[in-house]
Amino acid sequence: MLQAGHIVEEGRVDGIIAISRAIGDWEYKSTTLDPQKMAVTSYPEVRCYELNPQLDFVITACDGIWDCMTSQQAVDFVNMAKEKVNTYTPTQKSPMKAAAGKGRSMGAAARSPPRKGTRNKLETKLETAINNSRYSGLATVCEMMFDVNCPPNLHSTEGLGADNMTCIIIQFNKNK
Repeated sequence: MLQAGHIVEEGRVDGIIAISRAIGDWEYKSTTLDPQKMAVTSYPEVRCYELNPQLDFVITACDGIWDCMTSQQAVDFVNMAKEKVNTYTPTQKSPMKAAAGKGRSMGAAARSPPRKGTRNKLETKLETAINNSRYSGLATVCEMMFDVNCPPNLHSTEGLGADNMTCIIIQFNKNK
């Protein structure tokens, strides 16, 4: 990056961009430098790990997630959210509310009222995500991760949690 004439400021190239990209961002690329020496590059950083029986899943995500969670926080969250998805019984939606949610994006379905008893905000948020999800399993866990990282008030987080978020969770089949 320094060879390309740029700096790292606040964890971002020139304080602006945080990730490498294959397409676009031409002001950070050069026709005279090797790809791995450019300020922003599509040259991949590849690490190889041996799979072991303790490995349950891999999380592949963009900086929108990693700005909000450490790797360990993401692993802990996925474990907790998988358990919640597997044990929680979603509340039934009325036929009218269910029809209203069809064809809309995530979160368009009616929210369920909170259950009685003591619950924290995270529990409520996770159950709401499950109730509103059009998907199941790990896709719902990804939605839950997005939901907990998106702040209700961007001003209070100074924009943290407002970046694009992409997440893929690959679960390994241990039965084979």
